[in-house]
Amino acid sequence: MEAAIALAHQAGTSVTVVYRGQDHRRGRRRNIEEFGRLVRAGRIDMRWQAEITVIDEQSLTIRVQGGTDRLGFDAVLVMIGSLPPWEFLSAAGVQRGAGILA
Repeated sequence: MEAAIALAHQAGTSVTVVYRGQDHRRGRRRNIEEFGRLVRAGRIDMRWQAEITVIDEQSLTIRVQGGTDRLGFDAVLVMIGSLPPWEFLSAAGVQRGAGILA
């Protein structure tokens, strides 16, 4: 949430968050409230219950209820928590860098 909030406050940006869950269950209350405000204001495009299935050089494909959607991007931030899904990331072409233990 914090990264999306910070990006949404930058002039000229558009931010899309793809999240597998149906709501935010964790997080600081102030972040949850600010995130919700930015979604309602149209500064963050929130894609609930969605999952990224393909990332290529110019776009990504997400699975959503009822089908798929393709989104263009300039940058992708992968916020995956403390246990990275290396099988999926490797299949997407992500390589482990120096100092990564998982």
